[in-house]
Amino acid sequence: MEAKDFGLYIRKLRKERNMTIRQLELYSGVSNSYLSQMENGKRGIPSPEIIKKLSNGLNVDYNELMKRAGYLEETESEQQEFENFIKDPELKRWVKELPKSKEEDLARLKKIWEFIKEETDNK
Repeated sequence: MEAKDFGLYIRKLRKERNMTIRQLELYSGVSNSYLSQMENGKRGIPSPEIIKKLSNGLNVDYNELMKRAGYLEETESEQQEFENFIKDPELKRWVKELPKSKEEDLARLKKIWEFIKEETDNK
């Protein structure tokens, strides 16, 4: 991934969390000027130390950001696991029905997903 693409990816994650650059600065400890330059492709790929801060501030998996930044390679088993996951017919049915779900059901699903992710990360 190129620096510009990585910056756009960080912006996407930040906006998905309804965070401003100043909020991400507060949560991550990375200056808002650095974040702005990175998101606009005016900085190179951040160092692993900065990526660690971003992962904490955005509440995303550090290794995932390291892979996106090009520091780690995705293993074949991870790629195969992902491909199997997205081909699962139950997942396709669930995704098709998701837009019809009530807002409170979606909020519950999000909480369940966050709990599962936290449990997985703590192993």
